[in-house]
Order: sequence, then structure tokens, then C-alpha cells
Amino acid sequence: MGTAADIFWLVVSVAMVVGLFVLARRFDPLHSSADGSSFQCRAELIALDGAGSGQHKVRAQIDGNRVIVFDSKFARADPGQQFFVQGRSERPPRGSSVYVVGDEGIAMALTVKRGSPPDRRLAELL
Repeated sequence: MGTAADIFWLVVSVAMVVGLFVLARRFDPLHSSADGSSFQCRAELIALDGAGSGQHKVRAQIDGNRVIVFDSKFARADPGQQFFVQGRSERPPRGSSVYVVGDEGIAMALTVKRGSPPDRRLAELL
């Protein structure tokens, strides 16, 4: 059996590994083109009862007055499906802007960095 020091360092090591994974997840970069027409964002499918399905990283593109979502991991949303911007959250998480997009009974919440080129482009579509 290990000494108290061995157990202490084991706990510290495990805590550091967990902390680094949390930190890496928090600072996951979301890339965008300079004009904001093509970007990565966090998306969450919104059910009719308002419940969310958990966030996933997706690629999106603004085409005219619609947002096209690619690489979607959502069961009811096909990759490449087009959505209209329907609204913006009044109280998003700090440093973020959340837009509600939807069409044909499907709604998604797209989270982008506040003040970024995609944020400005999505705000123009409202």
C-alpha cells in the first residue's frame, strides 16, 4: 500500500488531467471566414417543449437570407439544411451571442462569439 504522499500525488495528477481536459474544452476555437459568411459554431437542437439536446460543434454558412448548417449530428436536421434566423437571445452567456434559427418545425440555437464576423452577419439577417 502507498504512503500518504503517494496517494496525495495520485489525486493531484488526476485532478490536473481532468482540469486540462476541461480547459481544452472551454477554449475550443471556432473558426470563421473574414467576412463571416462561413463559420463554425456551437448548435443545439430545440424541441417543441423548449428542451435542448446538448451542444455540438457544426459548420455553417450564410447564403443570402438563410443559414445552411453542415456536419449536423442532430437526428431531425439533415446536413446542408437551410434555416431562417428567427431571433436572438436577450441574455446569452458572457462573451457569446445566441441566435435561434429554424424552418419546417425544426429550431436550433446557434452560439457564436460576440462581436465576431458571424455575429455581425447573423444580426443583419434579423
